[in-house]
Amino acid sequence: MKTTKHEKLFLAIDYDLLGITSVEVNGETHEVKLHHKIVYSYLQSLSGTFKQVTPSLTGIGKRLGLGTDQTVRRHIKDLVSFGWLHVKERSGCTSIFTVLPYAQETQQEAPEEAPAPTMTKVIEDAVIVAESAPESVATTVIPPKNRCVYK
Repeated sequence: MKTTKHEKLFLAIDYDLLGITSVEVNGETHEVKLHHKIVYSYLQSLSGTFKQVTPSLTGIGKRLGLGTDQTVRRHIKDLVSFGWLHVKERSGCTSIFTVLPYAQETQQEAPEEAPAPTMTKVIEDAVIVAESAPESVATTVIPPKNRCVYK
């Protein structure tokens, strides 16, 4: 992909993918790290919609700042074990990568929390104080019905 002087490429990462922290493979739970998500998203961006791509390990490492071919190879091996990537080895410098849809982990429901304050509640709890008000006025607790302080 060629870019102009003022055009920058960026990598889009699916929010659902960012939310995945682990996957289960053959009954074992494996951590999904940010580097896994970055490599997966990069290969997916090259492939468009789940087509085959042939970037080199060195190219992936340089583009994503992941370092050596060995590091990239380890992340790709993990993606294959997660079932998110298929790799067809071939002679030469590149393999054929087929990006597969990732499986979202089952999200556990978060424990119930207190509801977030509504704007009405925030306004009711607000105290308006003039900038030039003495400190004694600014720290005075005002009954709920008479919250505004005017000077």
